[in-house]
Amino acid sequence: MKNLRVKIEPTWSVEKIRRETNSLIGSYKIAMWQTLKDKPEELKKIQDCFFAERLENMRASNVETPLDLVNYLGELTANLGGANVSVSGNEKEASISYDDIPNWDSMKTKLELTNETKEKFLLLMKDSMQRFCEPLGFDCEVDARWDHPIARIVFRVKP
Repeated sequence: MKNLRVKIEPTWSVEKIRRETNSLIGSYKIAMWQTLKDKPEELKKIQDCFFAERLENMRASNVETPLDLVNYLGELTANLGGANVSVSGNEKEASISYDDIPNWDSMKTKLELTNETKEKFLLLMKDSMQRFCEPLGFDCEVDARWDHPIARIVFRVKP
């Protein structure tokens, strides 16, 4: 029997790409969370590897100020995930507001968590955002709640 080789051409719409991307990201986060929820130090090691790679991309994109950062994150999440985001600010302080976060929505529908676990997850997310922005010399404040569709993150230059 002869094997056939067929070239697969990209045919998906932008909407389908975003839906599949959000599902994959959500599934990855769920798997990581469920596997490492009782091992916070291991989870931080994985996040630190991810953050180091993201930092390289941000520096290559000339992210130097909080306003640069929120523009970078906004473009990334709007284009890749289709999130509805808005940004505001200046060179010293800037914020990004997510009116919806499709991969977050995907995770919420797939996870059945207690209120205690939801709070742990949110604290972990807030801690990870702080660690994410530290190498850039920024502090951050995260306003996110599990059952609320809007999240806001403010980045400030450290004094």
